Amino acid sequence: MKWKSKIIIAAAIVLVAANLYLLLKDNSKVARSFYISEWTTAKVQNLRETMKTEGVTTPLEEQQVYFDERKGSFEGFLVKKGQEVQSGKTLFYYSTETYEDAIAVLESERDSLENQLDALEDKWDDLKDLDYKATRSVLDDELLINDYSVEIDLYQTEVEISRLESEIEKYDEQIDSIDRKMPHLEETSDIDGVVKNMNEDLSNPIITIVSKESMVKGMLSGDEQADIEPGMEVTVSLKNKDKTYKGTIQEVSIFPEDEPNVKMKSQYPFTVVLDKQVENLAHGTPVEVKITKDEVKNAITAPFSSMEKDGKTNWVYTLENGKVQRQKVTTGLHVNSVQQIKKGLKKGDTLAMAPQQVTKGTPTFYTPMQLDKWEKTMYKNLRKKELLKQTGKGFLSF
Repeated sequence: MKWKSKIIIAAAIVLVAANLYLLLKDNSKVARSFYISEWTTAKVQNLRETMKTEGVTTPLEEQQVYFDERKGSFEGFLVKKGQEVQSGKTLFYYSTETYEDAIAVLESERDSLENQLDALEDKWDDLKDLDYKATRSVLDDELLINDYSVEIDLYQTEVEISRLESEIEKYDEQIDSIDRKMPHLEETSDIDGVVKNMNEDLSNPIITIVSKESMVKGMLSGDEQADIEPGMEVTVSLKNKDKTYKGTIQEVSIFPEDEPNVKMKSQYPFTVVLDKQVENLAHGTPVEVKITKDEVKNAITAPFSSMEKDGKTNWVYTLENGKVQRQKVTTGLHVNSVQQIKKGLKKGDTLAMAPQQVTKGTPTFYTPMQLDKWEKTMYKNLRKKELLKQTGKGFLSF
């Protein structure tokens, strides 16, 4: 039996030596085979990059009503704190006594001017009659002098009448102006809501009204503020509850909440408007906010761990027809462990889960035997010659 053992050992040595020669030889056409334990396929997925933060519900609208001393003295409130009001509801009104007194004074002065005007108009009529009679009489020196005097008096009377008419017109305009203000000597609500606060000492704002509808307010760090924009979609959820509500970023402030301080990180307010209002949601309720920063639908994707970065170029290793191919790809959105592939892969392409050390050529690969998928029917129609050929390839690939 010794000679048989020697033959087997010799054959094995020759086989290993031949494989080593072919693998290590410069410009060898035989490439190293790779053992690939895990692989996957390029998939089509909807990718969404989100950011989580916290917020609190606040009134959607707020109206602050001010008392204006120029309109008159305060007459009285018509609402109470906590009262629900509708748009257009009168909240308080001013005293009209000052305006009524002013109108009375203006009307008295206007009436005096009108009396003067009536007297001047009567004088003008008399002068006009004298001027007419003078032109019909015989002309002499004395009559001519009297005629000139009448004409001068007529002219002066006409000037005075014009002045009085202008003065009366100004008084009418002032009276009309006050009359127009009279219906506005009250303050009304611009929104539907609830009276949140009232200052009976007349300090401003004298009344604050808030809407029953809610929005969400939160804070962002400086880095977060740079990434969040109005119009981004938001999902809001109440803490310790499963139900969620859709909304949209309404505003992201460029000004920090507090005065900037080099020793503290600035916080920037943002607001969210809900698509549908939540009934019986108290203002000040804490909520969780998930902001969608970016979204790509029907994206071709691959595991981020399968990517190899070489400078600015990204690569994956595709598996096709028993060969490993280093494939250049263009990447897009990266979310957690998933990478969008804009160019270089198509749906269903097989690729290694981890980068391989392929420096040239298109080497072969082999994978672990999966006995759970072994089926005898797979090999019934396989000829013995083909079976030996495939077994030999597998042996040579080590």
